Amino acid sequence: CLDSFMDNDGNIFCTGSGNSGEGSGVDVSVVKFDSTTLAATWNFYLTGTIVDAYSGNTSNHGGQNEHGNAIAVDNNGMIYVVAQSNVKKYTYFKYINRSDIIIFQLVPNISDSAASLGWAQQIDNDYIASPLGTGLNDATNFDYCYGIALSGSHVYCAGSTSSRFATQNTTAGGTHDPIYLKLNKSDGSFSDVFQAVVPGTDNHEFLDIVTDDRGFVYVAGHS
Repeated sequence: CLDSFMDNDGNIFCTGSGNSGEGSGVDVSVVKFDSTTLAATWNFYLTGTIVDAYSGNTSNHGGQNEHGNAIAVDNNGMIYVVAQSNVKKYTYFKYINRSDIIIFQLVPNISDSAASLGWAQQIDNDYIASPLGTGLNDATNFDYCYGIALSGSHVYCAGSTSSRFATQNTTAGGTHDPIYLKLNKSDGSFSDVFQAVVPGTDNHEFLDIVTDDRGFVYVAGHS
């Protein structure tokens, strides 16, 4: 478990990775623990089969690894996870050449004995360039999100990239540049991106993100 979140009822959710039995690698895992007994209520794996059932495609189920980095739950009980993938695994997603960000929503069922996939998005430069109209095509690098936050109708994540994302940037600055992403909670559609180009060849990353009641967003990282 790499991150955890406690909801308003005291239930604990954690995300990381685990062996789902599909392929030879590990998949993103999300576990809910009961607020009273602390027993595991359900365990969800983001596998190729689940993604394909959602998208109507047929996967090339790979043997590589994915893991959840951060998790948050809103007041309606919807669960949001930011994860990492380096596999060409899901035909629903685009080609993953190195490492890309995966953000997905889980919807608990009425009996609260399981959760189902609401939506899932792969975030790479191909995904960002189209809505922004940049025409850039630099999705062959490493993209990460380490922190997640919710505010109103949006989900935010912060991390780093060695790709070219933002319209004002033609090349990445250092080895990795800080990046901030904003998506719509309802369907995962893209809303906004900010890539801070820092001169030099070193790594610069956002490591966490929070929002306040006024809708302001705050990020922290290192340079």
